[in-house]
Amino acid sequence: MTRFRFLALAAPALAIAVVLSGCGVASHPAATVGGHDISLTSFQDDLSHFRDNKQFRNVYQQQIGSPLTHTDGTVDSRWSAIWLTQLVELQLTDNLFAQRHLTTSATDRQGAQQQADQFFGSAAVFNAFPASFRNEFIDKLARFQALARDITQTAPDQTTAQNRLSTELLGALRKANVRVNPRFGTVDLTSQGFQISPPKAPNVQEQRGTTTTTGTPLLGTTPGG
Repeated sequence: MTRFRFLALAAPALAIAVVLSGCGVASHPAATVGGHDISLTSFQDDLSHFRDNKQFRNVYQQQIGSPLTHTDGTVDSRWSAIWLTQLVELQLTDNLFAQRHLTTSATDRQGAQQQADQFFGSAAVFNAFPASFRNEFIDKLARFQALARDITQTAPDQTTAQNRLSTELLGALRKANVRVNPRFGTVDLTSQGFQISPPKAPNVQEQRGTTTTTGTPLLGTTPGG
């Protein structure tokens, strides 16, 4: 499961930004995983939550050296690609969770809370998001905790468990026919892991509701964890 780490990203001048809203685009999903869509509307709602979370914006600015959002209503595509990567992985988790007829426990939710705090850097930053956003994210992470336990329950040690989990999830991703809206990047799935890389075409200006690109290509990556 991807865990975002600010310092793993390069910090050149802003290159690409993603517009938060637009007209006539809700029918095109942000991504599709195993036939299940991640809707563009829900994805853009998430980006709005990031835009509106002052603590998150401050941490992003401090660590990356460039703003998360701009006055034209755009979000840095390095972050949107990281978040969409996370959503793809969590949609895969939901698919496998349902296929295996699993249930979550109180322990799973405790682990999910800790994972959410780590993902965003601290509990304070995560708690600054709306309750609906936090609850949905924790629900998804709890299902990941349950799935990971089911996959690794017979592993003799932590290293074997991690390798088994990574192998299982990467194999499932390859079978899931992951498709990503090109406005938000391209799929990069190798034996080393999965990530969505942001669009790289420089000097592109499109209409409202699309990706706006300026400057030079980004060097940021999403680390696996």
